[in-house]
Amino acid sequence: MRVLTSDEVRQIEVEAASRTDTSTSLLIQRAGYAVAQFCLAHFKFRSVCVICGAGGNGADGLMAAQVLSGIAEEVSTIVLAKDANALSPEAAAICDSLATGPMWVSDEAGFQDEEIQQALEADLIIDAVTGIGFKPPLEGIARKSVEAINQASAIVVSVGVPSGVEPDSNVAVHEGSSEAVFAHGVITFIAPNAAHVFGKLTTGPIAVSELGAQPSLVSHEIGLSVVTAQEVRITFPPRPDEAHKGDFGHVLVIGRALDKAGGAGLAGIAALRTGAGLVTVACPRSSQPIIAGFALELMTEGLPETETGTISLSARDKIVQLLAQADAVVLRRDTPGDAEAPEFTQWVIGNCAAPLVLHDVGLPDMYANRAEKSADERL
Repeated sequence: MRVLTSDEVRQIEVEAASRTDTSTSLLIQRAGYAVAQFCLAHFKFRSVCVICGAGGNGADGLMAAQVLSGIAEEVSTIVLAKDANALSPEAAAICDSLATGPMWVSDEAGFQDEEIQQALEADLIIDAVTGIGFKPPLEGIARKSVEAINQASAIVVSVGVPSGVEPDSNVAVHEGSSEAVFAHGVITFIAPNAAHVFGKLTTGPIAVSELGAQPSLVSHEIGLSVVTAQEVRITFPPRPDEAHKGDFGHVLVIGRALDKAGGAGLAGIAALRTGAGLVTVACPRSSQPIIAGFALELMTEGLPETETGTISLSARDKIVQLLAQADAVVLRRDTPGDAEAPEFTQWVIGNCAAPLVLHDVGLPDMYANRAEKSADERL
């Protein structure tokens, strides 16, 4: 997923709203449902307080309040405006449809009202005060609302970015003094901004809902992309119930040195964690018990070794058998001073038909070009 600037996201929103199939009202409705779903998926609560600014982010918060009013036991809404005339037509229409009308706060003193103080005692506060169009500094009633949210004991979910955060900033927002909301979770729309990636906005979950908008060919100024959980699921779909471990590849790790047994074992565990069904670590016979103790799932093959504790060239016949069974191979580093190391490394490169990863392996100049050529051919 591309990381976009706030201007690029707004451009996409405007273009989406101009289409007949994704009007502004529909985008707000989708955003509200996404906020509600995010809260329900990650947090437990009975009562909710939604604090909304007068901008587009506030409209999304109002829609979330409407959705949650049919789910939570109690939902209250605070709008930072004098009345509905200060809101967009879409936001004003949502206010009219709320089961319990919103509480209007038009100045800082309004947060001292007993009704407002009681609403802030909810289990969950949804922060929809400032959105992706915010530029510092935080002033007036917005600043007071951030103080009120941070003083509350509730779980806090921020819509867009935590209020007080500039979305295009790549600075960690809570280092030192900060006027931003301390959120337990963040949900944004269309695409993430720089702050979602670099800002350390929360220790909780951060989600992106694309709202069904089809991003146009915006400039993509940042030129950065992030991997999302959805993309991971596409790359690694659920495995069939009838699947066998042999269906998911066999990785061979060749750990040459006795004094580097830990590295070979960790490489084997890494292969298991990435999803390989079978992992074999071929190692000097004397280090086999050490590596076998790393994980029960690891298979090990002890091989003849040299006086210095590295795999001997006499093990080549056995390694040929292991290479024939492997779908990917990792060759661990040599031991300095090992006289057989260059020949062994050259031999593995020349006889390995599977994709080969050389981990911290030093190649003499006379073998470097051959190794690069072999790697290119496999790719």
